[in-house]
Amino acid sequence: MLELGIIHQATPGCFHFLPLGLKALDKLIKIVDSEMQTIGGQKMLFSELTNSRLWKMSGRLKDAGPELFTLKDRHNHHYILSPTYEEVASDLLSLNPPISYKHFPLKVYQISSKFRDETKPRYGLMRGREFLMKDMYSFDIDETSAKDTYNEICTSYDKIFDRIGIDYVKG
Repeated sequence: MLELGIIHQATPGCFHFLPLGLKALDKLIKIVDSEMQTIGGQKMLFSELTNSRLWKMSGRLKDAGPELFTLKDRHNHHYILSPTYEEVASDLLSLNPPISYKHFPLKVYQISSKFRDETKPRYGLMRGREFLMKDMYSFDIDETSAKDTYNEICTSYDKIFDRIGIDYVKG
């Protein structure tokens, strides 16, 4: 991808998408959006800065280790450049007025930059410090519904891989 002018390495683990790369990325995102919307996925965009309070509450802050990019603002508030958004999605749902069972399963997803302080960033876009990732969070009324949602999402990924012509093996 580097040699073909699709991406350019800005620093170790950080890449710029050049015009050809961005065109391909936009096309891929449209396919993913289409398949996610087919199964009722609602696209969102969470802030990349996450208050560390959420990670402390979940217990993941102490377990995350040095892979987290953290920072403080001028008011000494602690933030994380998020590598994932489970805490944010759950917090957002808990802060909204009660949702009727008729609105479940609720499936929200985003395609956004994530951050991880890799010791040795390598393998191009696969193990970078900043990377684009699609993540989806589903909220279901019971375990059976959650399993149905999981299977529906797996089928959706099958369709994405088929549309872009990637051979895959289900594990």
